[in-house]
Amino acid sequence: MFYYDNNVAKFEKELDYTSLLNYLEKQYLKNKTDTNLITIITYSWYLNFEGDVNQSPLTYDAKLCFK
Repeated sequence: MFYYDNNVAKFEKELDYTSLLNYLEKQYLKNKTDTNLITIITYSWYLNFEGDVNQSPLTYDAKLCFK
């Protein structure tokens, strides 16, 4: 149901979700499947609505985006 490979695992381990989303977008443009699109939507939702998600080297806080 979700797209997952070694690169996705690496980005998750590093908590680098911005690079992860960029990588997933490139994968989607190469192979436009529902699995790739669902994965992008899921990670985007997680970053925007789950609250404080720490990224390395950045700190992400969705509440700051709406001020």
